[in-house]
Amino acid sequence: MRPAGWQGGQAHARELSQVTSHAAVGRRGRPDRRLVTWARIITDFVFDNGNIAHEKTTFETIREGAAMSIDGLVQADVIILSWNRVEDTIAAAKSAIEQEGVVKRIQIVDQGSDPANLAALERFVAKAEDIRLERLGRNTGVAGGRNIATAMGRAPYIIALDSDAIFADRHTVSRAVAHLDADPGLCAIGFRIVNFFSGENDAGSWDYPAAHRPDQRFSTTRFVGAGHAIRRSVFTAVGGYDDRLFFCGEELDLCYRMLNAGLRIDYVPDVAVLHKVSPDHRSYWEKVDIFIQCETVCLVPTIQHAVAAPGDIGRCVLREGAS
Repeated sequence: MRPAGWQGGQAHARELSQVTSHAAVGRRGRPDRRLVTWARIITDFVFDNGNIAHEKTTFETIREGAAMSIDGLVQADVIILSWNRVEDTIAAAKSAIEQEGVVKRIQIVDQGSDPANLAALERFVAKAEDIRLERLGRNTGVAGGRNIATAMGRAPYIIALDSDAIFADRHTVSRAVAHLDADPGLCAIGFRIVNFFSGENDAGSWDYPAAHRPDQRFSTTRFVGAGHAIRRSVFTAVGGYDDRLFFCGEELDLCYRMLNAGLRIDYVPDVAVLHKVSPDHRSYWEKVDIFIQCETVCLVPTIQHAVAAPGDIGRCVLREGAS
């Protein structure tokens, strides 16, 4: 998945988002129907050799008056992938439903669950509000599934939650949205990943330099898949996840492409998820060498990287300084 002209030269892309500039948010984060001004945000991107060379955003009034589709009010799409762990998936979705102070829509993609598990998930979704379920009938991988789930919504922010995790409290999503709202140069944030059972930091999900601490905010080169937030405009501009990376490496590849666009990623510990860590699963993957095809070389000031050359098949090696 690449924007036109990714291989070289200039290319253009446009993202359209419908919003309302004056909308009261009522109880439990649901939008009030008393709308004043509906407008469209138009963001034009100009690519030069794969990088964002220019970005221009305009704000056009569509009409004034009362309600249009609720989709235009949604601030965040919470995306969840499902594959057979139906009780965990439902718990993750419930924690998303309970989020307050933000207008959200939950997008679930089921990737070929057994009939009994899928039926249980369908029963839950039928009774819930603000949830959409896409049934794929097959496993397209993490990258492909997240691309599909992201495409189901139009909100400016994408909040990804693993099916075996829940949000740490009822304001996790609203804090994530607030951080991204406050800093246009921030393309994504990595959440703190906490062990659901012990309450301690999930060491198996800690993928940052040893000089950093889980309770401190810092700029970084990646986020962990169990919980993160991405600015949709940047996700779209760089082409989303590379769905050839079925499992493992997909977040790092996307992060490098977003960083190459001149934006930042921060680890933000006050936005957290509780991860139901499986010791057996973790120990298995620790013994496996993962090989990926490196598509991107990332150059970021103050952070040194050594990666395989684009197109090479090999193990990615990354060195980070203490910045």
